[in-house]
Amino acid sequence: MKFLNRQISSVVQSNVAAAETSAVSEELSGQAAMLNDLASKFRLKK
Repeated sequence: MKFLNRQISSVVQSNVAAAETSAVSEELSGQAAMLNDLASKFRLKK
């Protein structure tokens, strides 16, 4: 039974880590899009 509990705990921890990674990735993607939009408003003089 302890082995099964350890396996379940391991799977839960892996799922939590995957969800956190996905959330961070989504947040960074949104920030990159916002930065790209802001940077596109600037033009250098030739």
